[in-house]
Amino acid sequence: MNVHEEIERLKYQMKLMRTIIAKDEFPFYLFLLDHHFTEQQTRALHDVLYLLNHRMKGASAVRDEHSISFYNAKVADIQQRYTLFSSPNHPLYADAPPSYRDFVAYASAVVPKDVNPDYLLMALSNQEVYPDLCQLLLSQK
Repeated sequence: MNVHEEIERLKYQMKLMRTIIAKDEFPFYLFLLDHHFTEQQTRALHDVLYLLNHRMKGASAVRDEHSISFYNAKVADIQQRYTLFSSPNHPLYADAPPSYRDFVAYASAVVPKDVNPDYLLMALSNQEVYPDLCQLLLSQK
């Protein structure tokens, strides 16, 4: 099979996947497909959401030794993988509560350019991915 045939086969398989994925159950996954997210972009978005969610929880977050160790390892991993977020003083790691403006700035650095942050947050919330964070950010628009 040549490259052109392989590409056409993959396009057809994507079309089939879109028809079988329930939009009501998986709006975020369909959003990823519709906007041609790469695996790296999706992972970066999840990392940004994790850190913003941690900031949202603030003092109410569980602060046991395991949680602190996990958070520190996650931050170290993010700093290593993304030069954009490599500085330990990057505002993404601040203790301040997250804002809609923060989300737009960080997300726009890691997702495809045609992504509307409002629709992204709604898709995430509708699929129960960080729903409290998404609702907080959408309320700040």
